[in-house]
Amino acid sequence: MNQITERLILKEGIKTNLKVENLKLLMNKETPSKFNIEWLSEKEFKFLSKFSLGTLQMTGNPGAIEGIKGYAEIINSNGKAKIIIKTKIRSELYIIGVLSIVFPIIFILNEKEDFPIWVYFLMPIAFFWFRFIYRLQEKSLFNKIRKYINNLK
Repeated sequence: MNQITERLILKEGIKTNLKVENLKLLMNKETPSKFNIEWLSEKEFKFLSKFSLGTLQMTGNPGAIEGIKGYAEIINSNGKAKIIIKTKIRSELYIIGVLSIVFPIIFILNEKEDFPIWVYFLMPIAFFWFRFIYRLQEKSLFNKIRKYINNLK
């Protein structure tokens, strides 16, 4: 199960030449323009894209969902700050994954109607499609946070 989880999330580290205290001060002073930062604790924050496809998230639209996001932890690595950024498995993928299993079972057990063969493949295709779209946007967000962190001075 852990190998499956590792394939569904992104995780990477960003090394800086700044001390942890200085990094946090600079991050609080310089607001990023392409994403938002929300501090969760002294050394943890989440970063949210201001625009994302498939989640109906745009600047100025608070929405019911947060859209494309990642989580970060600042750690001390040999006196310098290192930021570990990662994503979590999206709830939409859990739902589509479960429906990919449930729908075909319901269709097979329901012998009253003749379902087209493409119906059996609809949910698995949707799962991989949305995973692909979300992954592209998550990678783009990771690039934005990497550039932001590397430009802090």
